[in-house]
Amino acid sequence: MFTGAMFLGLPVFPVIWQAVASNFPVGFHLVTTLMLPVCLLALVVGIRKTTGSQSRIFSGVVVGLCMGFGLLVHGMVSTPAEQFHAAEYALLAALVYRAPAHGVSRRARSLIALASTFVIGLADEAVQYVLPNRVFDPRDILLNWTAGAFGVCISMIVHGQRNSEHRQKKLPWDLKSTAVGRRNRNGSHPEHRGTGPRPSLNRHNYCKYL
Repeated sequence: MFTGAMFLGLPVFPVIWQAVASNFPVGFHLVTTLMLPVCLLALVVGIRKTTGSQSRIFSGVVVGLCMGFGLLVHGMVSTPAEQFHAAEYALLAALVYRAPAHGVSRRARSLIALASTFVIGLADEAVQYVLPNRVFDPRDILLNWTAGAFGVCISMIVHGQRNSEHRQKKLPWDLKSTAVGRRNRNGSHPEHRGTGPRPSLNRHNYCKYL
């Protein structure tokens, strides 16, 4: 559905963009200038809240990736419209990464997302080659795939952090269960005292069983 919306918006999006820019030049320029850094900042905050991680290393990696992607996109494209288009491919890659079933590994998810982003980017540029109000540019294919790789990297990091924290939360209960199981097998747990091995009978405690 998201991919269909992207392709349907190819002939319409430039018309809407130019209409808004001509009617609200100052406000539109301010919004489009701040759009990329504000979105990346919101992404960092959202990832921190979603994962609940307090790790400085994890936060540093996420911030570094977002800053690197922002600088790369700012250097590769000249208009805010192209920056918006790159953000679409980052979101597309993240959605494709999340699409497979629960048991699919992170490596397989990443390969599927990267391949899908590359193929969709090629189709996108092929459609722009045909449309009269769009321009075909091979550099956009690289930009779209780079944005997709950024979305995959962020998704992999968040996925790995969630799995790590899930294992850490589950570990104390697993250790407790393992310890209880060992005591049960030895017959020394107080709640399962009757299921343990019976003491041997001798002349001192024989009278208790008469």
